Amino acid sequence: MNKKNKDIEVVVEEVKVPVGNQHVEGQKLKIGKREIGVIYSQGQKFIIEKDGKPFGTATGVDDAFQILLEDYNLNG
Repeated sequence: MNKKNKDIEVVVEEVKVPVGNQHVEGQKLKIGKREIGVIYSQGQKFIIEKDGKPFGTATGVDDAFQILLEDYNLNG
């Protein structure tokens, strides 16, 4: 049996992320209609949030996206 590859739409949206009493610029990662997580900068680190809760940190935005995509692939 042959498996057909499906096209998957991956979208990165610019968003305002509430952090404490302020809103900071961030990026929301979506696959299809499902929101995977949000990434925003805080000093030298990039904070990763998943389901509105802190999930981890990364040293670069590319690393942060990689962490979210790896978690999505593992836990779907």
